[in-house]
Parts: sequence; C-alpha cells; structure tokens
Amino acid sequence: MDYQPLTYIYRAAEQPNSRTLLLLHGTGGDERDLLPIATQLGADFNVLSVRGNVLENGMPRFFRRLGMGVFDEDDVRFRTHELVEFLHKIAPQKGFDLHDLVALGYSNGANLIGSVLLHYPELLAGAALLRPMQPLREAPAAPTANNDAKNAPRNRCRCFLRPVSATLP
Repeated sequence: MDYQPLTYIYRAAEQPNSRTLLLLHGTGGDERDLLPIATQLGADFNVLSVRGNVLENGMPRFFRRLGMGVFDEDDVRFRTHELVEFLHKIAPQKGFDLHDLVALGYSNGANLIGSVLLHYPELLAGAALLRPMQPLREAPAAPTANNDAKNAPRNRCRCFLRPVSATLP
C-alpha cells in the first residue's frame, strides 16, 4: 500500500524559527478540531494540524481498528511511517525545523503520536497525549533508523506511555 497525501492546515508563526505544534484529532474529528487549543496556547509557534486518512463509518481516523479498543497494529505501524514521511516532506516546504516539533493528540491522534514516540523517539521535541491508549502490544525491537534521527540530539523526547488520570475543578 502506498502512502496517501494528508489533508492539513498550516499556520506560520509571526516570528521566524518558531517551534511547530503538530495537532492530531480524535475519531470523527478533522484538522480543525484542535485549532482552538492552539489559539489558547498563543501565537508563538507554527501550527500544523493534520486529518487522518482512514474512514470508519464515515469518520476520519489515523489508523484502522478491528473492534472497540482493538487496533490493527499493522496499520498503526504503516500510518506511523506515513505520517513521519509526510513530516519530512512538509517541513522544508513550509520552512519549519522538523526537530523542533511538539505533538498534541487527542484519543486516536494521541495513539498515533504514541506510536511515533515508540518508532521515532528522536523525532519529537515533546508531546502531549490526551486520552491515549497503548498503540501497540509490543514496542518495536529497535527504533526506525533514518538519517534525521541519527543527527538529532539524543533523548530529546523520552517515551513514557502510561495512563494518567486527573481531577479537574
């Protein structure tokens, strides 16, 4: 299966060399869903918000699932590599530093970011996962090798995938 083009919204920050915020929505959402959160965080960063390529009952997602809470792990891995390939292509086009990228994902989008953290631990400068699940039953044996990861500073974004609960006022 070939990688598909991804639909996205990109907004450049007013300041050059700003950090980029990558937004990935939950099931049934789209590239506009998390933009209000980005607005609340301020205008000091670029925003790249991506829509998932997979449809489930007409609702966009980032990867297929076999049932509620049961992910198609082959598709998780494929879509992880598809997203990273997209990021490698769009960064020079839009003029942002791929290694100054912070991801924010909700539910299905958070799960895909979790998979990115497992496969490409050197890629992201940071990540916030809202309502995630463990994306894969087993972590990859070794992170995916690519030239950019080899040249990135070591241990930039440590991968800790565990549920966190909080009580909000």
